[in-house]
Amino acid sequence: LSWGSVVGAASGWNLEGGQTREVALYATQTNVKSIRLEITEVNGNTNIRGIEFGVHGKAAQIPAVEYEFANIDSSKLTAFADSTCLGSDPNRMVDGDLGTQWHTNYPGDEQSEDPMPAGDGNGNLSANNNIYVVLDEAMPVNQLSLYTNDNPNAQILSVNVYVSTEAYTKGAALDWGDVVGSADWALLSGPGGRDLALNEVQHNVRSIRIEVTRVNGNTNIRCSEVYVSVGTPKEITYE
Repeated sequence: LSWGSVVGAASGWNLEGGQTREVALYATQTNVKSIRLEITEVNGNTNIRGIEFGVHGKAAQIPAVEYEFANIDSSKLTAFADSTCLGSDPNRMVDGDLGTQWHTNYPGDEQSEDPMPAGDGNGNLSANNNIYVVLDEAMPVNQLSLYTNDNPNAQILSVNVYVSTEAYTKGAALDWGDVVGSADWALLSGPGGRDLALNEVQHNVRSIRIEVTRVNGNTNIRCSEVYVSVGTPKEITYE
């Protein structure tokens, strides 16, 4: 091993049997796994004997990890959706450009192969109504932000949010667990964003599922941008 410099020393002991000798180190040594005692002098010839050896120390008090949260760069996100109209792309929701948008499939002469969202025709949705956002690595997440453009038709009004530690791909069946956040918003008259704080910080998140449960209109959904707030650990100080 690499032992470094001497961190403590003692000399001049001349004790009777059954007594204890203590060596105080020059300074507290942290993260110690091994201790080397170099015996430099004994009473007698070259033999050494010892009965008991003890170490005075304290277990490190490791504080809980704290995070600094901020929106992750959109280039580190990938988006999917149950339904996308011809000529649209879910990744428009994570391109960092509020001027682009994604839209679900809808009736017409030119349709994509995706199913259309199902609902009661009055804005309440029940199927094919999910947006998925995948992070390029697992991170803690505490908030989402959804942005819309100036067209109020198909604007998202209510959502439930789920997360997974697995990376979602189109059509994959993941274990999403319970709802970790939800929101019910009023209609925006123009372009803007809405923040959705999760019930608590979700750790090791790779995928986020946004279940759209209500829109303004019939069953169509549109969204301009999704931002994801992720945590970076603060520097830990050990006592």
